[in-house]
Amino acid sequence: MSSATCRNKKTILPDRTIPLVSANILPAMSRKNSAKDALEQLIQQFAQPMSFLRELVQNSLDAGTTLVEVNVGHDKPSGQCYIQVKDNGEGMTEEIIDNRLTRLFSSTKENDLTKIGKFGIGFVSIFAVKPDLVVLETGREGEYWRILFKPDRTYEKRQLMEPVEGTSVTLYLPLKRRDLGQLMEDARQTVTYWCKYSHTDIAFNGERINETFGFQEEPYTYHLKTESTEAVLAPDSQSSGFQGFYNRGLTLLEGPGSPIAYLKFRVRSPYLEHTLSRDNIMRDRNFRKVMSQIEKACTESMPDDIFSRLEAGDDPSLWEAAVRALNYPITSKLAQKRAIVPIGEGKVAPVELPAVVAWHPQNDELVEAVEALGEPVLRVDWGSPVLQFLTGLGRLCVPLTHRFFVYEKVAASVSEQALLDLLAERVRHFSSTFLIELRTKIPGSGDLQPLGLYLNPSQQARRIGDSEQQSGDALGLVRDHLLFQKVIRLAQVQPELALGLLVRKLNLDLGLGLKGESKILTDSLSRIRERSEVS
Repeated sequence: MSSATCRNKKTILPDRTIPLVSANILPAMSRKNSAKDALEQLIQQFAQPMSFLRELVQNSLDAGTTLVEVNVGHDKPSGQCYIQVKDNGEGMTEEIIDNRLTRLFSSTKENDLTKIGKFGIGFVSIFAVKPDLVVLETGREGEYWRILFKPDRTYEKRQLMEPVEGTSVTLYLPLKRRDLGQLMEDARQTVTYWCKYSHTDIAFNGERINETFGFQEEPYTYHLKTESTEAVLAPDSQSSGFQGFYNRGLTLLEGPGSPIAYLKFRVRSPYLEHTLSRDNIMRDRNFRKVMSQIEKACTESMPDDIFSRLEAGDDPSLWEAAVRALNYPITSKLAQKRAIVPIGEGKVAPVELPAVVAWHPQNDELVEAVEALGEPVLRVDWGSPVLQFLTGLGRLCVPLTHRFFVYEKVAASVSEQALLDLLAERVRHFSSTFLIELRTKIPGSGDLQPLGLYLNPSQQARRIGDSEQQSGDALGLVRDHLLFQKVIRLAQVQPELALGLLVRKLNLDLGLGLKGESKILTDSLSRIRERSEVS
């Protein structure tokens, strides 16, 4: 690249040009390894070469910038692609350049929680992408400088006459114009991954890439905030969960593998630090303190917040969060006495519900009849998270139509009433009888649907399987039962035979066995014989 390209039209003072210095940018680290070898080892330890962008953005934030601009383009004079990171921060003087920038492990940030790059080695990461040239321009306290870093790690320092605001670092890469599209994509993904939650605005080729801190895709999130720490939590359906650690919004570690199963969280704190290689987070006392706060929120305040919101409303997304929160052992205990389950026009606590809970998708005559009996009914659809939640608490949730049926008392015709009167006259335990129409089917009965049922004439619903006679019950005969219709027609010509068939069916339906049946049949046969002799 030509000198003119590097100067970018800024005047250089010839008498201040510093000759090319030796390659040992960093001091000797041991007698066995040369300074250059140590530098190369350090550069290679950065697992992702493009992560140098994070380091440069981090330095810009530490310099107090209000905006970081990342630009990727193609330089026509050189025919190369470039990546530039520019800020309006406090910049550097010659003393800082000589004693901080070009000396490895030298940092003024060690005890400053407002600074992120506390190791003083981030800048060397620029060499991980193997640039042909790196041009740094900076200004501070009336000094303006350009530093040219070469591929062999040597550098030139030149003083500029014209002002420079902040600092810009431009890497010229051995890539052609055809490579620009992929370079832009890689650079944008890198900047977004590491810097999307920065407190300071970050622009990529003029477009702001900052995102709202948290999980925008989740229907429910819990926010934890202390004096120095901010965290966003969400119950997760996967045991692996998600973890994200950030310092001033810059990513330290992010991805699946939450230390707390079934929990997604993002936390940012000035006390969190990355490891030397930038590929993990330091598991120190500060890390343990932050994780203790998150664990407490996960097992106490977050479930309490979910249940408090459910008590106040009925947002389906809250129920989804409640179902996921059941993966935390303490949640079941916390939920039992909270009035969160919608029953009728109000809400009840899970502890108030029976072991078997009936549900129905709409409010109809079945629901009204069952609720008139004082039975709780959940008005939800199949697959509702409310059902999933109660099932997780150990309740058996069944469709209302599998639990109750609805009937309606109807008036008897003349022929029907005649048979009912005959039944009451001849069979004492069937003395109180009425006709009904079933408004819902009785599951499981099929072709063997009962003809007679013990029912309360003043009610309209009955629990399926309750065959024992209860207080206020009478015998209800299903009017549209096929056998009853045949018996009615038979009673027109053979009332005694019709009575015998009816009694036989009712005894079977009600589990009465042969109680009095032989006497009735004998009596009916005698009456049939007498009528035959008379006729």
